Amino acid sequence: MSAKLDPKSFPAWVAKLDKSGLPLPKVMIALDPGETTGLAVFNEANLVEAKQLATHSIYSGTDILIEVLDKYKPDMVVFEDYRIYDFKAQSHSWGTLHTPRLIGALQSLCHQRGIKTFYQLAQQPKLFCTDQKLEQWGYYRKGLRHARDAIRHGCYYLIWKNGQFHDQNNLSL
Repeated sequence: MSAKLDPKSFPAWVAKLDKSGLPLPKVMIALDPGETTGLAVFNEANLVEAKQLATHSIYSGTDILIEVLDKYKPDMVVFEDYRIYDFKAQSHSWGTLHTPRLIGALQSLCHQRGIKTFYQLAQQPKLFCTDQKLEQWGYYRKGLRHARDAIRHGCYYLIWKNGQFHDQNNLSL
């Protein structure tokens, strides 16, 4: 007989739905990068911190990312990837492309430290990890939109993508 899922317990969701058979990352950071970067820190399936970081410039943003990586010492970093969609191409013309540059800095920092990374587009985490689910799990953070998006990325990864990562040999999962 299958165990009953407690809808209010995110760790119970992970235990029920993660089919990887692999251990969860001990410390995982999930990020929603941009001029305001959402940060979510997970200890296995438990959210231990969520906040927003002022990453307004690439230089100060890189310094902040270094501080975060050094403070939490994650074994996995999950973050929202960035794409220029056809319908937004005109608005990106002559733009500084802050977010993809910050993502590049993050990827380099993780590579230098030997930290595994996984990047995913926003759509699936937002569709699955709704505000209602975040509220059920006790993970909803009022007034912290970017932190909530980082939480979504972390939760989605833990349930559906655990054990997957990108590296120089595996860039497209």
